[in-house]
Parts: sequence; structure tokens; C-alpha cells
Amino acid sequence: RKLENPGKVFAKLMELHIRLAQCGLVHCDFNEFNVMISDDEELTIIDFPQMVSTSHENAPFYFNRDIECLRLFFERRYQFQPNSVPTLADCGVRIMELDKLVAASGFSKEEQS
Repeated sequence: RKLENPGKVFAKLMELHIRLAQCGLVHCDFNEFNVMISDDEELTIIDFPQMVSTSHENAPFYFNRDIECLRLFFERRYQFQPNSVPTLADCGVRIMELDKLVAASGFSKEEQS
């Protein structure tokens, strides 16, 4: 489907991905199949079972893979190329420990208490 503002939608997706990381989670399957876009270009992210903690040893790999999947999709489908994309290191300070709350893969039992 056509987007009126692919750059804005991509930017919102990056903001959501960063926000998840600030809550301690990496989606691990963040791609066009797991994002619903309304007619008003509002976003809903779905399909979270494979998510991991940002403490997981492979979290940077999964974070970057998620970003790259969306970057490639937007480039191919909408001819949109961002000037830059975030990395896990760009996400800054945690604002929540949602990874512990949902027991996402990547942290030890000791960290859970």
C-alpha cells in the first residue's frame, strides 16, 4: 500500500524500536510483516514471542538486524533511504525493566529478583 509520508513512518518505527530497547527489549522480528499501519499512518507492532532482553549477549545483533530489515523494505518499497539509523548503543538509559517483567531471554534468574 502507498504511504503518504514514508520518511515519517520510518522515523516513528525507529522511535518505537528505540523505546522498546529503553524498556529492555529487542523485538527480534521487527519487519514489515509485524507492523500494522492504519490509514492515518499510525503504527501497531505485533508478534513479540521471540523478543530478547537488551542484556542478551546477541541483543546488538538482533537490534541491528531488525533495523536493517525495515531499512531495506523502505528502500525497496518506497524508495526511502534514511540518513542514519540507530544502534543499540544509541538507545541511552533504560526507562523501564520490561525484559525482567516479561522474563525475556537474556538475563539470569539472579537478575530477576
